[in-house]
Amino acid sequence: TTLFRSYQGDRYRFYLYIPRLADAEAAASILQQQGYDAEVRSPIGRLPNGAYEPRYSVLARIQAVPAVENIQRARKVYSELALRYGGEYDGCEAAVAR
Repeated sequence: TTLFRSYQGDRYRFYLYIPRLADAEAAASILQQQGYDAEVRSPIGRLPNGAYEPRYSVLARIQAVPAVENIQRARKVYSELALRYGGEYDGCEAAVAR
């Protein structure tokens, strides 16, 4: 048996918030063309702190090796989409692949 399995990378989730549905769908389409699994979610609405979140969420996932270049590239893509569509890039999180 082998001691190590081949490493496929970690599963990353990225969060983008965009005011208009058509723009959120356009951003998701761009991300899908770049290899992301992207979906648009309805606005969250009322938050636990009483604030209201009216923007659409674009949740995108991709499996990638955790390298500085990959994170920097993703941050650039998301920042540009946020700027283009008047939204906000809210960062990413990773789940370690097993």
